[in-house]
Amino acid sequence: MKFYAEFREPPKAFVFFISCPQILFCTLNSHKVDMQKLLGGQIGLEDFIFAHVRGETKEVEVTKTEDALGLTITDNGAGYAFIKVNERKNK
Repeated sequence: MKFYAEFREPPKAFVFFISCPQILFCTLNSHKVDMQKLLGGQIGLEDFIFAHVRGETKEVEVTKTEDALGLTITDNGAGYAFIKVNERKNK
């Protein structure tokens, strides 16, 4: 997969060679990790696709204090899971 980026001053183009298994998910028109903008079937001619790739592995320890963690976990279809929604309760 090739990704191109073009800048106004000076006019240069960059190509990023990213293999498909490296991509965790893609967002539409936003470089931010915004799960409301996950790429689906709604691509238009003016849209930009941002690929979010796998970074360094990080271990975390979670202490469960309630019945549910409030996490929605999904996978990208290539064997990698990520947290899609973290529901926070107001206290």
